[in-house]
Amino acid sequence: MKYLKIVGHRANSLRKLLRYILEDIDSIEVDVSYDLKIGKPIIRHPPEHGRKFKISTEGRGWLSKVYSTLYLQGYIHLDKFLNIIDEYLYDKLEYIILDIKHDVRYIDISDLLLDYSYSFKLIVTSKDHEYISQIKESNKLIKFITITEKLYNPKSYIDNLQVDGVSLDYRYADNYSIYTYKLNGLKTALWTVNNPKAITDFDMKYVDMIISDYPYRIKTYLEEIE
Repeated sequence: MKYLKIVGHRANSLRKLLRYILEDIDSIEVDVSYDLKIGKPIIRHPPEHGRKFKISTEGRGWLSKVYSTLYLQGYIHLDKFLNIIDEYLYDKLEYIILDIKHDVRYIDISDLLLDYSYSFKLIVTSKDHEYISQIKESNKLIKFITITEKLYNPKSYIDNLQVDGVSLDYRYADNYSIYTYKLNGLKTALWTVNNPKAITDFDMKYVDMIISDYPYRIKTYLEEIE
C-alpha cells in the first residue's frame, strides 16, 4: 500500500499542522474561506485548546512566520500560507488539499491557483460541485468534489462533471462506488477516517488517499497489516 497517501485533516490548527510535520505526514488538508472585509481567500485559524504556544516570532523558520499571522491574527491569506509552506517545507509535503468552503464560490480563485509554481501538488475540492467543475482546467491543479451522501448512480453523476477525483465521506462510501470512480479514471479519497479498523471495510487497491485527524495512527496501522 505504498501508493496510498495519508492526509492530515484540517491543518488550519497550528497544533495539528505542527504535529503532522513532526510525524512525517507528507500531505495535509486545509479549509479555505473568504472574508468580505479582508477581500481575499483565507485560511482561518480555529481556537486552540490548552495552553498557548510560546514561540518567538523573531525566528526565520516557517513556524514563526505562520504563527505571527495565523495564530495571532486568527487568519492568514491563502497565497501567503502556500508561499511560506513552499519556501520552508518544500521537501516535507507532497500534496496540499484545499477544501473550498461555500462562501468562496462568489469569487474566482482560478487565477490565484493556476499560475502557481509550488513544489507540492495542489488539490482543490468542495461540496459545491458546480463551482469546482467551473474552475479552469490546468495540468498543475487537481480538481476533486466532496461527496457527503451515497450516490445510487455514481457514473451518471460524475459523467456530467469535469473533475479529476472524488473525496468521499467514508460512512456513505462502498466498494462498488469506489470501483466505479476508479473505472472512470478518477482518484478517490476517504474522509475523515479516524478509526483504523474502518479501513477494513474497503478494498484499498482502489483508494488513493485517506484523510484523517490522526494520520500517523492510520499510517502505522496500514504498515502493520501490510
